[in-house]
Amino acid sequence: MSFERERYFEKEGGRWPQFWAVTLDGKKVKQRFGDMGVLGQEKRTAYAAAAEAKTELEKLVKAHVKSGFEEHDGPAVYVTGKGKRPLAVRVALDKDEVFLTGFYSVPKQLDLSPLAKVKSMGELTITAMKLASLDLKPLAACGSLKVLDFSHTGLETVDLSPLKKCKSLADLGLHHFKTIDLSGLAGARSLSSLKVMNGAYKHIDLAPLMKVPTLQNLHVQNNEKLKSIDVRVLAKHPSLELITVDAPLEVEGADECKFEIRRFD
Repeated sequence: MSFERERYFEKEGGRWPQFWAVTLDGKKVKQRFGDMGVLGQEKRTAYAAAAEAKTELEKLVKAHVKSGFEEHDGPAVYVTGKGKRPLAVRVALDKDEVFLTGFYSVPKQLDLSPLAKVKSMGELTITAMKLASLDLKPLAACGSLKVLDFSHTGLETVDLSPLKKCKSLADLGLHHFKTIDLSGLAGARSLSSLKVMNGAYKHIDLAPLMKVPTLQNLHVQNNEKLKSIDVRVLAKHPSLELITVDAPLEVEGADECKFEIRRFD
């Protein structure tokens, strides 16, 4: 699917925000429309001459603007995903906060490679999907990425190793995974806050975090199957200041550590 030369419009309100996009291709006008976040339906109309096609396109634009659609004409990329309703999220190249939700599409696959072109992206949220796997390698090229959050992705686990190449990543949220291997973060040089929450973990090995020298805050909460964590492996961490846990969680080796352990009911 090509989105080149496409004029793109959005309309808020109703049960779900809508989009409408139109492309002039010689004597043909292609329209794409539907709920924001999905590829949508497509309609193609052929005309006798290119001039007639251009005139009809302008009429369509005026009609949509009159009905409340607003044009977004800056350069952009599309993050796409395969599913029952194909995902297609338009991301402006100057966007600083990117929210990828499969709420209306629920994709099983997601291609993050277009995000490498969004040089200003400082925050990325990926949520409400049923992914079978996810390749995070494209994020290594996102030099401005500071905050990354996963929630309800459908993934049992994910390879975190590409993230240690994200030179600005400071805040990472890992929510709703079944298992997690933190060894992929070893060598990360900017990560200061890590959340491992709302998962189905029975065990979390914290030892790899000794190789994340910038880590200051660790949050291990709302993991119902997790009965204990061993923090002795972090006793000599150079910068760790705080670990937050649920009140019932057994924290082994707490008295051997200098950082604060804060419990929440």
